[in-house]
Amino acid sequence: MPLASENIVLSNRIPSSPRFTVESIIADFEAETKNAAAVQRRVLEEILSRNARTEYLYDRCGLQGRTDPLSFKERVPLITHSDIKPYFDRIADGDQKPLLTADPVTRLSLSSGTTSDGKQKLLILYKEILEASGYISRIAAAYRGRAFPTNRGGMFLELVFCGKLSTTKGGIPSGTATTHLFRSKEFKQKQKVAGVRACSPEEVVRHSDNGQAMYCHLLSALLCREELQFITATFAYTIVEAFHMLEVEWRNLCDDIRRGELTIRITDPDLRAAMSKLMQRPNSELAAVIYEKCSSLDCWADVIPALWPNCKYIYSIMTGSMEPYVGRLKHYSGSLPLVSADYGSTESWIAVNANPKAEPRDATFTVVPSLGYFEFIPVRSSRYKDSSDEDELLATALQEVASDSFDEPSPVSLTEVEVGREYEVVLTTYGGLYRYRLGDIVRITSFFNACPQLAYVCRKNVLLSVHIDKNSEKDLQIAVNEAMNELKRHDAKAELIDFTSFADLSTEPGHYVVFWELSKRIGGNAISGDGLSHADEHEGVRFDESILQKCATAMDAAFVEPGYVGSRKVKTIGALELCLVERGTFRSLLNRYLQRGIGAIAQYKTPRCVTSEAMRDILIRQVICSVRSTAYTA
Repeated sequence: MPLASENIVLSNRIPSSPRFTVESIIADFEAETKNAAAVQRRVLEEILSRNARTEYLYDRCGLQGRTDPLSFKERVPLITHSDIKPYFDRIADGDQKPLLTADPVTRLSLSSGTTSDGKQKLLILYKEILEASGYISRIAAAYRGRAFPTNRGGMFLELVFCGKLSTTKGGIPSGTATTHLFRSKEFKQKQKVAGVRACSPEEVVRHSDNGQAMYCHLLSALLCREELQFITATFAYTIVEAFHMLEVEWRNLCDDIRRGELTIRITDPDLRAAMSKLMQRPNSELAAVIYEKCSSLDCWADVIPALWPNCKYIYSIMTGSMEPYVGRLKHYSGSLPLVSADYGSTESWIAVNANPKAEPRDATFTVVPSLGYFEFIPVRSSRYKDSSDEDELLATALQEVASDSFDEPSPVSLTEVEVGREYEVVLTTYGGLYRYRLGDIVRITSFFNACPQLAYVCRKNVLLSVHIDKNSEKDLQIAVNEAMNELKRHDAKAELIDFTSFADLSTEPGHYVVFWELSKRIGGNAISGDGLSHADEHEGVRFDESILQKCATAMDAAFVEPGYVGSRKVKTIGALELCLVERGTFRSLLNRYLQRGIGAIAQYKTPRCVTSEAMRDILIRQVICSVRSTAYTA
């Protein structure tokens, strides 16, 4: 690891060291945060000196060995991935010259590709990001351990799934960042430090069939129901999917436990051998307890504390695109705390959740200054003033378009950010990214010693645009929330399973199209018959179109970006269209992603804007009704 302070070298510390206690880990981290400016200077110097003779820094940028911040900012431009994609392509094709990093590239990391229909970005998988995974997990575990003490020697359910590794033309192994991580020694070491261990065998984590692996994860957790301390996954979506499977498969799981034998539907020999070690004898008593608990649940509410009475919390990424699944997690978890996982990306880890008791909507993250060199580009607040004047709204929107193109503020350093302001994150990493625009917008909420604490706001890239409008993922989420509030005023049992959108430019004028998959909890259990994956109590539910039209109108009116409002008022953007799709439509998008071998379920995020024609076709074929907003008709 890079230096954590002027006097502490974290890379020399062994994970099994007795110094790794909750209080010592927190003390070391807090010492690092007090020296943020010095740590950042040392990190930048180390990155630039190590990679001084690379083609990018020496030849293209002309840095020529300089390591000071001023020369770095004067000579190295701000970039996006497309600016350096040719370098990654050359590396993938076998070019062994020091293009971006001095160290030879032995592994390549891939973005999940969920938002681009499988078009994955290539990045270098560098050893420091794997070390950082262990380091940040220790810090986060220490703060969680202080807030929610667990029993040493206990178990936890970690819903992780290895994707497949492939080989580039130049012979370099490539895969998603989590696929590399879950196969790494750092991933195994973190459990030794935590004092608790995952309940699932390693064969389950490594198995390529996500459905069979998910079933075995659940079975493993049920077998140690009294010992389980917490449940975790990379994304909240994965936990929701796991408990959907539990709703479907609970009877089969009980049968396996009762017989002491894995169902024949799990066909892989390695999985069967691994699970047989956990089920060495029939356990009719445990099966009866689980059966009674599941049978008595009301719509699966509070299933987690019912089945795992010693579970302390749920831990996962719950911000950004995962926000829509928090309500479902609360349904399953009851009063158990939901803890937001740390802030990072395929490119780099950035910040740790040092306040695990905060609700997901209030989650903030403390930047860890030793993980990379961080800069922040000031952006305008995403809040807009109200106005009924079309000319004023359009003028405001046009001013924003012009200022975006010609008047971008200069980046500031980690310790120069201001509380209350929003910024775009810029990274310089040990993995060959220099002044790389991550595309995330964050808001500075406070300082922790000399380090800023931030809240995730949204992605910078425009999600929906027809004319001069620019609406982000956050804007869409707010609009969907408003529409769901409208729906629940008419039907309290209605649930939003998932949603996505696109800007339809095939009509004149163009308009926003939002797809919803809805359900309605009728009561009782979700399974009938033999517990196999067949129709549940959601199927066949329909919603009154007049109510859906009110939802569409509420959503349309909730987009308050000046370009959108002004364009809607002068009819250069048409009325928003809300399309209700058949039950299971969004799961078909997930299955399509998995079947194409792009990644594992642990990497999947529903795209909030569909750019792929193939994905749009799937959605459009499943539409069961469509309504238009009546906003702006007066």
